[in-house]
Amino acid sequence: MAIFYPSGSGSSVDLDVITAVAGDILSGKTGIDPEGDPLPGTMTDRTNMGNSPGISNSYPTTPVHIGTHPQVNVATNGSQYLEICPPRGFYPGGGGAYTGVLASEISSIPALTPANAVAAHILNGETAWVNGNRITGAMTVNSLLSFSAAVVSGRRVTATWRNPNQAAGRPYSGVYIKYSTSGYPGTGGTQIYKGVGSNAASGGISTATFDLPNVGTTYYLSLYPYVTTSDGEYLGGVLNAQVTTGGEISYTYTSSTIVTVPQGYTQADIFCVGGGGAGSLGRTDNYDHYGGGGGGGGRTSTAWNVSVSGGQSLAVIIGAGGASSGDDGGASSVSRSGSVLCSANGGDGGSMTTSVGRRGGGDGGSGGGAGGGSGSTTRVLGGVGGSDGGNGGDNNGGNYGGDGQGSTTRAWGSGTLYSGGGAGGNTPTSAGSVRQSGGAGGGGSGGARGDAWGAAGSANTGGGGGGGAGEGFSGESAGSGGAGGSGIVLIRFH
Repeated sequence: MAIFYPSGSGSSVDLDVITAVAGDILSGKTGIDPEGDPLPGTMTDRTNMGNSPGISNSYPTTPVHIGTHPQVNVATNGSQYLEICPPRGFYPGGGGAYTGVLASEISSIPALTPANAVAAHILNGETAWVNGNRITGAMTVNSLLSFSAAVVSGRRVTATWRNPNQAAGRPYSGVYIKYSTSGYPGTGGTQIYKGVGSNAASGGISTATFDLPNVGTTYYLSLYPYVTTSDGEYLGGVLNAQVTTGGEISYTYTSSTIVTVPQGYTQADIFCVGGGGAGSLGRTDNYDHYGGGGGGGGRTSTAWNVSVSGGQSLAVIIGAGGASSGDDGGASSVSRSGSVLCSANGGDGGSMTTSVGRRGGGDGGSGGGAGGGSGSTTRVLGGVGGSDGGNGGDNNGGNYGGDGQGSTTRAWGSGTLYSGGGAGGNTPTSAGSVRQSGGAGGGGSGGARGDAWGAAGSANTGGGGGGGAGEGFSGESAGSGGAGGSGIVLIRFH
């Protein structure tokens, strides 16, 4: 054990218990080391540092930096100080408002530069301390310069706006667009778009195209800018515009084609009419002078609210009418990528037999009229063509008209009438010189004495052809049946 006797002290010190190093002894003071030699201190005395050079003695108006809340100040000599503002009245006998430590003496703090935030960098209405000064923010989301909206087609609308001009303290990230049918929604309503549009340049014209829910509807649109921050999104001022979407549009197709669904439409109603059947040839032997049965009108079909989208291709097929006596009409249809969306078969051709018991008109959308019968003692007229889904007319010799489909053949249930049945041909007697009428909706009239050929059904109605007149008693030739009318397709987009 080493013992040290300080000069003139009359006492001793045990050197083995000395553990202090220079950093533990205040600068300007001297201790001893374990060998008994003098040990000058290097520790800075911070017990009464007072103000950092150039830092004001005045206590801040609002004491936000109290106790353990430090801040970094730059003194007039350029030195950086990590400082704490103690509570008011903390220093006994006066003293500075701040106690500081040179930042360079704290190895964990990197070299710092003064804060450079200004009011334009801080949100409007918020406050912050910058280099010991309290600043009220003035930053707001930049304002859009204009806004309008126009219909492209159907539901499809293009919104147009002018971007803000770039300005310090006026940030801008993009826009919201919201809609309502009851008034301008502001930041409420239903969102339809968010983004920067087609052009993000400062002051540039930008657009966005979108589909609103319904056609033929007035919508109120609100557009407002936003900025994205680490604290969430902040919104700017609202601009408004009003637009009315396009109405339902209808197309009529009389020949086979490919149809492109217009933009802005999402549903289609489709009405198809098949081709009409041809009327039958009149009887040509020397005893039984029978008229031919009328052709049945093309059948009809309606598909409602078929889902479509702009740019899709629809294949439209128009059924041909029966070309020769007794031929059936062809089917009309609309399909997409091979999948049939709506289809209607053609009408049946009129028939001719050697039996008085059944010599009828063709079945179809509306039935064809029966051919006129004749024998040694009976001479009768053909039946009229059926209409609006009804049966063809009979005659009083036991011949029967064709059956109709039993439902209306009007487009959409209440529109234009299609698919009239062809009338039966007459027996060519003096009573049979007036032609029987085809059914309303395009049916052809039947043949008669002196005009034996059955009339064709009207094109693009699906009307059945009229039956030909039978061979006459005075040598008149029997007539051929009239051709069926071609079909038609109607589509309306909404």
